[in-house]
Amino acid sequence: MNRDWYMDYAEHAVRAIKLEQDWLELRGWITKNGRHILIGEDESTGGAARGSKKLYSNGGAKPKKCVDKSEKSGIIKATEKQRKQFINEIKGTRAADGTVIKSMIPHSADRMIERGISPETVKDVLSNPTSIYPGNKPNRKCVQKGNIRLVYETSGLMITAIHLEDL
Repeated sequence: MNRDWYMDYAEHAVRAIKLEQDWLELRGWITKNGRHILIGEDESTGGAARGSKKLYSNGGAKPKKCVDKSEKSGIIKATEKQRKQFINEIKGTRAADGTVIKSMIPHSADRMIERGISPETVKDVLSNPTSIYPGNKPNRKCVQKGNIRLVYETSGLMITAIHLEDL
């Protein structure tokens, strides 16, 4: 093997490591003993400043335990009930191209409710669109009426509804 090539490679690797260290230092980090620590922190405390919490791989302190009380308050159950009702009202609607809506992505139902798009509006746009055009994938279609655009699959899966003025 050519010794010059090996030396060039080694020099390149050293320069790359130096560039990484300079980049980290500009952002407030230094490398000691192969570990990245914030500048101003004491290495004896595991990379954390005295009196502060241990740093984790994401660069911050250990995340606080989430205390979700929404289930006790009924928010989740109310949302699920509203979503199911919304989806059931849309199911069975026949689009202008003959596609029957059989199901809906739950997240899209949540967004439609959040955006104030009623099931009646969705049914009207599906049945009486002013324009129909292909979606971003072969099996998707877009229908539009006024400022509402619906995206669905030819299999009958409703993808989403968008207020065009929100874009």
